[in-house]
Amino acid sequence: MPSDLTILTKEIDKMLLLNNEIDKKAIENNNFFRSSNVEFALQDALLKKQSKAILIKKIKEQVDLGNPIIKIFSQINNIFIQAKKIAILKNYYSNEDISKKLNMHIYRLSLFIDFVKKTSIAKINELIKKMTEIDIDFKRGYISEEILLNKVTLELIK
Repeated sequence: MPSDLTILTKEIDKMLLLNNEIDKKAIENNNFFRSSNVEFALQDALLKKQSKAILIKKIKEQVDLGNPIIKIFSQINNIFIQAKKIAILKNYYSNEDISKKLNMHIYRLSLFIDFVKKTSIAKINELIKKMTEIDIDFKRGYISEEILLNKVTLELIK
């Protein structure tokens, strides 16, 4: 359940403007309730190297929607791992071949390629290492979920 119910309240108000009755179909058709949109928004913010404020906002949106912190962490970590894979594949294959191999839309692939160019493979490796250290600390019980999220956020905005 989202920690900030004002987001849900606003979405319900929008739906009521369109129709006096909210049914299952209306909810299913509402983009707000598709968590992948929020997940892609965070991924896009990272890949497009948007401002620190936007990045923090996208992470907060996921938390406010009730996404588990460990899922948010995993999503961020997977972005770096995917970027490294793409950087390696880029040495041997065309964008079209990589797109097919990874079953990734060519536009999304281009975002990853631009991210690798702007960030450098060395920085991506460093981020993967830091994420691994944070993950180990969490799994050993040295840090809580909140501290995990704070550490990840700090690593992203350095």
